[in-house]
Amino acid sequence: MRFIVLIVMFSLISCATTKKDQKTSAQRKADIYYNQGTQELITKDYTSAITHLMKANRLNPNNSEILNNLGMAYYFKGRKESAIKFIKKSLTIDSKNTRARLNIATIYVESNKFIEAKVQYDIILDDLTYQGQFKTYYNLGILYLKLNKQEQALNFFKQSLNENNQYCPTHFQLGKYYFENKNFGESLKSYELASLGTCYSDPSAHYHQALTHIKLKQYDAALSKLEMVVENFSLTKYERLANQKIKNINTFLTKSEKQSDMIKKSNGQIFTPDF
Repeated sequence: MRFIVLIVMFSLISCATTKKDQKTSAQRKADIYYNQGTQELITKDYTSAITHLMKANRLNPNNSEILNNLGMAYYFKGRKESAIKFIKKSLTIDSKNTRARLNIATIYVESNKFIEAKVQYDIILDDLTYQGQFKTYYNLGILYLKLNKQEQALNFFKQSLNENNQYCPTHFQLGKYYFENKNFGESLKSYELASLGTCYSDPSAHYHQALTHIKLKQYDAALSKLEMVVENFSLTKYERLANQKIKNINTFLTKSEKQSDMIKKSNGQIFTPDF
């Protein structure tokens, strides 16, 4: 079964663009609520974020940035329809708000509204000033994976890396693509690249490296990586998963030693793990 993870590229806008000396008293108050609400979004206090962003919106109702962040506050509270409504209004006010467009496209993908999402991503690709197109290509790759169009997805992931070769989420998706297609050597390379730099703190790439080592029958390397996951990512689900894999590998290796005579009798057939 394909294991797809949509890395949500939600963009929050953290400061207003109106010059300070041009602002009315209401706009200045709106800025205070806006900045407070945005900070609460970052700290995941979504209820307070909605409260303060709504106050900002009432004081400054035609501000695209406020509406974008308000939409995201509703999204994180599980209210996708309200999120879409506010982000659409944000884009009506400012059609060049690429961050808002990226947000609504990602929500469409999560909601399986693929045609709507593709329209938004195509508009983003036409924005030659947007420096995050590697994210757009990445999300298009995810979209096509959901459509079960692997070759198109692969092409978009490659385009993402052409834009930014250090973007580890794309390397991670390529690792899964190669793994599912039993190209374990390329899968391992991609997973290793997915764990570099700022992504080193993400346990998923390390754990999937271990799974790939298992497929390559590199059990010592797999054990080493799994032990690293247990040590460095305790209290996460990957600690439990890694401990289970360690147990499985050790059980398999013990059985293999005990069954050496059986291997000889089977003309050198090598038993493979079922995990």
